[in-house]
Amino acid sequence: MTSNNTVDDEIIGKALAEIRRLKAENAELRAGAAATSPRQTTGAEPEPIAVIGFSCRTPGEGNTPEAFWKILEQGECTIGEIPSYRWPVDKYYDANPDAPGKMRCRYGSFLGPVENFDCRLFGISPVEASFMDPQQRLLLELAWEALEDANMNMEALKGSATGVFVGQSGFDFAAQHMREESLCEITPYVGTGCASSPAAGRISYTFDFKGPSYVVDTACSSSLVALHNACQSLRQGESTLALVGAANLILGPGMSINFDKVGMLCEDGIVKTFDKDAHGVVRAEGGGMVVLKRLDAALRDGDRIDGLILGSSISQDGASSSLMAPSGASQESVMRAALKAARIGADAVDVVEAHGTATALGDPTELNALLDVYCQSPRANPLLVGSVKTNFGHMEASAGIVGFIKLLLALRHEYLPRHLNYTEGHPDIDWSSQAIEVCAQGRSWQRGERRRVAGLSGFGFSGTNAHVILAEAPDVSTAGEIKATPATASERQAMPDRRQLLLMSAASPASLQGSAKALADWMETHPDLSLAQVCHTWATRRKRHVNRLALVSDDREQVVERLRRFAEAGKVRGGASGTVHSRSGRLAVAMVCGGHGAQYHGMSASLYQDEPVFREAFDRAVVIANQYCDGDLRALLHDSVIPEKDKKTRTGVLAGASVTGELSQTLQAQLAIFCVQYGLAQQWIAWGVMPQALLGHSLGEYTAACLADVFSLQDAVKLIAERARLMEAHTPQGAMLTAFHDESAVKSIVADFADADIAAVNGPGIILVSGTAASINDIARLIDEAGGRTSNVPIDRAFHSPLVDSVLPHFRKVLETVKFSTAKIPLISNLSGAVAGAEITTVDYWLRHSREPVQFMMGMQTLHAGKYDAFIDLSPEPVMMGLDLCYQEIREKAGSRSVWVPSIRQGANDQQRMLESLGKLYCLGLNPGREVPAQMPARLPTYRFDRQRCWSAAAERGQQVSVVGPRSAADPLADPFADLAPDTGVTSVPGAGNDAGIHRVMLEHMAVVDQYLALTEGNKPG
Repeated sequence: MTSNNTVDDEIIGKALAEIRRLKAENAELRAGAAATSPRQTTGAEPEPIAVIGFSCRTPGEGNTPEAFWKILEQGECTIGEIPSYRWPVDKYYDANPDAPGKMRCRYGSFLGPVENFDCRLFGISPVEASFMDPQQRLLLELAWEALEDANMNMEALKGSATGVFVGQSGFDFAAQHMREESLCEITPYVGTGCASSPAAGRISYTFDFKGPSYVVDTACSSSLVALHNACQSLRQGESTLALVGAANLILGPGMSINFDKVGMLCEDGIVKTFDKDAHGVVRAEGGGMVVLKRLDAALRDGDRIDGLILGSSISQDGASSSLMAPSGASQESVMRAALKAARIGADAVDVVEAHGTATALGDPTELNALLDVYCQSPRANPLLVGSVKTNFGHMEASAGIVGFIKLLLALRHEYLPRHLNYTEGHPDIDWSSQAIEVCAQGRSWQRGERRRVAGLSGFGFSGTNAHVILAEAPDVSTAGEIKATPATASERQAMPDRRQLLLMSAASPASLQGSAKALADWMETHPDLSLAQVCHTWATRRKRHVNRLALVSDDREQVVERLRRFAEAGKVRGGASGTVHSRSGRLAVAMVCGGHGAQYHGMSASLYQDEPVFREAFDRAVVIANQYCDGDLRALLHDSVIPEKDKKTRTGVLAGASVTGELSQTLQAQLAIFCVQYGLAQQWIAWGVMPQALLGHSLGEYTAACLADVFSLQDAVKLIAERARLMEAHTPQGAMLTAFHDESAVKSIVADFADADIAAVNGPGIILVSGTAASINDIARLIDEAGGRTSNVPIDRAFHSPLVDSVLPHFRKVLETVKFSTAKIPLISNLSGAVAGAEITTVDYWLRHSREPVQFMMGMQTLHAGKYDAFIDLSPEPVMMGLDLCYQEIREKAGSRSVWVPSIRQGANDQQRMLESLGKLYCLGLNPGREVPAQMPARLPTYRFDRQRCWSAAAERGQQVSVVGPRSAADPLADPFADLAPDTGVTSVPGAGNDAGIHRVMLEHMAVVDQYLALTEGNKPG
């Protein structure tokens, strides 16, 4: 800000007249020299700095770049009377400029109440947040949004040389806590909450950045000085990425009274920068944050680029006419230095976003400096000037960064918004003969052959000046072979979206619902945005939190509809949602492999087409399996045309339907089941789902043992094939049934048959019986007569029965050719139901495995006792998952919360089913490693904060201006929050007046921290 009453008006007039005379005298000489001198484009050019993302807050609900642009584009002014939530305006208003403690200006531009903050997201307790300057809190929000807008993966940035450069000059919050009545309320949080340096340091701490981090206070030029320093840090290699921002809040009347006394504020609230009637500004709140990176690094990393900083410079007025008076010479000097740093001529700049304080001294000084630098040599077009202060007022430390973002948006939208409240130019400027023009009307600023370039000025009232040169982004693809321009709506209809998995998350349920609504709105208003881009951006560029939502679809409109339903109800059919079990990004998962009976024609066929990982693993197993059977298993399973006679409707251990054709033969069926389950396991592992335990059912134990590296893939296929071949060669046809009856009663019935036996105990009252077909028929009749019921299993050999005995000597010879190894993953034995030891690496174990009953129920008891997060059913039909419905008593006794997820299922699209299950695991806490086709990350709506009120008593008093006296000495622990306690779930903020108070502080702080960590542990951003 500058003063217009610190020097005599007559002296000013004479000085300006002399300046005009000297300018006219030198104009011809300068114009001639400029016409014959080369443009400043020689020499090695400094590396441009790319702007790759930004965020903002402005009055008028300009909480996003889109909302901010709407205000600018529509020419809105947000200035109004000072609201009561800041202070009672009448109490401090007086039309008399000399009235002590009063001001003539009743106007300003405000963001709204600032008492609330999203503590949960940032990992800050409500008590500490109550003592944090809301400017710090605003900067944290802006940093989060800017990083998301830049599509920066916050986890990947942890520990990086990311610099944080903050401009800040407001100190109202600190002043409120240093008053006499507030001293007895000082807590350990006041220092870091009220000092200026943590405004930058807290951002670095929160995100674990290791680059330079500091606050710049040069008053109104603070954020542009911070921007200049950030560019220097990037060019020198101190920083690999930089966050530059500022926040300005006006929480009390003190500095407004000061500025009014100096003559900076206008009485009617109309800012008329550069107009003949300009008479001052109003104070304004606001903030912004930009993310910067060297251009070569941004191009290398495929970042979206919003603009390029070609050069910048800072300077000081030195000994000007007064500390607060502007210096035209210094302003000229800093502009010329910025142009020199940018290696461009003055005529290359189309527009300058001016400082524009609308004062009698400040406006002509700045305009004359612009004329001397930008308009003395011939120009193709007049220099356009404007100032965002006409829309909002003066944002002080934030003024520069908000003006910078205005220019970024003008470049993006190819339009220069109009400068408000301008009718006739300042009389000290000869507007008719100078190549300068106030941008009083909005106008097109389209990309073309001429590069679009803008200048930006910021001048601090203590004499520090800054000037920045900003240019449009390069018109090149920044992602190699990835298409830089998104497909149009018609192109998307011609090329439908591939099936996608959308993974969203937030720190609270309310934020997740808000984010879902924001994304639905965004997708509806951005029809060219593909579903693949949306899913890719959320999966790879957004931090994962504890509250999660997963949606699977290949239909963009369906996703929008489901997002809206979730936003309204907090749940949605066709999607998974919930709070994670694990905050590590990993889950304790057990894989359960099914046995014979789950086969069907076409199992895994669509997954084979859609997922390369499954296809490669399946083919690897099938190549080996085809050596043991006639024909190709791929053709048997995946041929698009399946003979009607070979089709079936449903199968399973508990189902009675049968499979005809080749897949009804034991050899082909068991090899097919193994190959499918092996491929499914590899697909899950590729998605980051590593099993911590394995359990198989009969045939399934061969798959489990192969996955645990007990034997190789080749040996696993050989054992399955030879076992089936030997059964067919050395045993008569047999049969198997599932009995739904009391276990002891079934055993009693089966004991009377020499050629039958219990094959498996699958669950309470679920017994698998195996033997000759005749005996199985008789056993089924007896069980039915005893009050039970039975179901046939589609198999032609009686595994786990006396019929196996004749096979065992032959199978021993096969087993003796196998190389066994200790299991690398805990493997639960079918024989004992417990985790297998060294016995599983012996020939005798696998001989017993073929003959003795499968203790599957005991194996499931062991799994439930292990308290795994999830069980994955690898069966082609989720039979094992169905069996677990019978284990409720076992689950309750073990305290198990394990969740079952299927892999594939007959009648459903395989990829759809697996992605739905992956989404369910994501909602439990898994951070999937699923690879998707390369996409250009999309610009999407940023995080929706879930704020709660965190406001200290001192801050409350500062706004309400209802002075509360200090505590009584007779009551040192009297609660200063008697009527002003913040709504944080803590009854008060404790005092620290003596030892008892300190003890209370410690106890209450520990309680708050413990309670908070229980809610947010592991959710600290970063």
